Amino acid sequence: GVIKQAQDLAAVAFGADRSWFLVNGSTCGIHAAVLATCKPGDPVVLARNCHQSAFMACILAGVEPVYAEVELDSVLGVAHNITARAVQVALERASEKGRKQVGAVVVVSPTY
Repeated sequence: GVIKQAQDLAAVAFGADRSWFLVNGSTCGIHAAVLATCKPGDPVVLARNCHQSAFMACILAGVEPVYAEVELDSVLGVAHNITARAVQVALERASEKGRKQVGAVVVVSPTY
């Protein structure tokens, strides 16, 4: 139908193999992504200022959060998103705990 066709066109536009449209806001998508990619006990990298649904997804999936440091903007007084370097450091910390594979890296924009 038309929704499938629109999702296929979106995937092409995004350079992705597939794309799915969400209903009911970002919460259901974040829950679905974490539950689909993680096993109980897996580490999941995310920022402390991530969307609340990411923390609930961690609880639902029984995963262990590994926090990535956010960029702080001293001029504006806000915390921005995580950088690639911050993700790398968090992945290394997860590895030091004896975890060979991280279940997911959750990056949301905007931050909350």
